[in-house]
Amino acid sequence: MAAATAAIDTKKWAEQPVPMIVEFPMKANAIIYAGTMFGTDATGYAVPVTAAAGIVIWGRALEDKDNTGGASGAIRIKGECGIFRWQNAESITIASRGLAAYGFDNQSVKTTATGLSKAGLIFDVDSVGVWVLQGLPVL
Repeated sequence: MAAATAAIDTKKWAEQPVPMIVEFPMKANAIIYAGTMFGTDATGYAVPVTAAAGIVIWGRALEDKDNTGGASGAIRIKGECGIFRWQNAESITIASRGLAAYGFDNQSVKTTATGLSKAGLIFDVDSVGVWVLQGLPVL
């Protein structure tokens, strides 16, 4: 999979409680697109998800934010925790329900943990992608 380079329409599971909105200061020179998976790195600043360990993944971004040329913390981004459908970067099946999903890039997940950050728990799998429960309850 290739990382998204513009806003995407990430689907949200229809039946879930009121969403938990989070807001974090962004890392210097980071760009996060609406609908993509984001997290906070070891410094506590918001970053797009990449194939890297050490990112605490929160869910999907609610807005486009570009901190190119800005200092860490110069702007903030809002996101949402919940159940979202991401692209399947492996052959994840319904047998993987309840297992950990790992962020491969800002729009796809794997079940292979090596070198990746935990994105959440696999809630369901369909022909379009992998539904992942993300945020505080599953960190």
